[in-house]
Amino acid sequence: MLLLLMCHVLHANATTPVTRRGTARKSILRHLAICVIIRRRREPGSYSDSEEPSIPIGKVDVMPDHRVIVVSIPKSGTYLVAELLKALGYRWTGMHLAETAYTDYSNSNLEQARQDPGRFARSEPLSTSLGRIRPGEFAVGHLPFKDEVIEATRPLKCLYVTRDLRSALISYMRFMHSTGRLGAKHLAWYPLADLRQRCLVFLQTTAPYMLKRFYDGMVGWSKLDGVLHVRFEDLTGEVARARQVIESVASYLGGPHCDAASVLRTSLATETITKSDGLTRLEDYWSSIAERRFIEIGGQELNVRLGCTPIAEIPYAMFRNHAA
Repeated sequence: MLLLLMCHVLHANATTPVTRRGTARKSILRHLAICVIIRRRREPGSYSDSEEPSIPIGKVDVMPDHRVIVVSIPKSGTYLVAELLKALGYRWTGMHLAETAYTDYSNSNLEQARQDPGRFARSEPLSTSLGRIRPGEFAVGHLPFKDEVIEATRPLKCLYVTRDLRSALISYMRFMHSTGRLGAKHLAWYPLADLRQRCLVFLQTTAPYMLKRFYDGMVGWSKLDGVLHVRFEDLTGEVARARQVIESVASYLGGPHCDAASVLRTSLATETITKSDGLTRLEDYWSSIAERRFIEIGGQELNVRLGCTPIAEIPYAMFRNHAA
């Protein structure tokens, strides 16, 4: 592309009258500059060379070129929010960030990303990884609430995403079961056919470790000034509420009024890296015994501390009367 344009420049100089050569040269140089910009935005670590830049679906004007970080608790709709941002015109870097490394999904397909994320891992300090996010781009991650992380992410716009831990844990279990991640096939709950029994054994064996390892360290994000809190239930529940959330995200990013309905449809319909086969139905897995176990392992207390959807807003009747 650049070579062709350079040839056009030479041709213009040779065939264009002297009085118009300056104008022609300026026009072609503008095209060259655009190509250079596009090429620079496709450097490794930004997004796949085979991926086209995001086409804004839900807006009429260009969104401000903020640098954005999505900090989400695991299985709370990380990539649903990513699709929302893409529909608003932001570009995903392909990076899922951690404190000392990141996973670069920019050149992976869905199956590779789901089955073997380790092959895309790159060791790098968080401060360096955050520096890869250019204006108009975003990254995601389950980042801990630590002083150094807060300071490193301060220059970015931050979306904090949560989900009721009951549904989040079940969704994690389903994801592990379908992909075999974290050695799931060797765990006690994996071969159980009865979904409620599988969930109960999961809560007794795997869930306590997961709550401590992946969730507990994120307490604090919901109360940090300047962070926009997005709840999974609001995006997947009533359509009117979901549209309000999308409009609040656009407003938080300083953008114009958007077509929230189009953004919602596009985001929900897109197949993502960690999307389960259908929305988790709590009533298929939960029971009164599961609820007691959830409380015993600190799930309800952690739910409150993380700022997840209050239990009063969850249709508790769907599992209140179930027996194990």
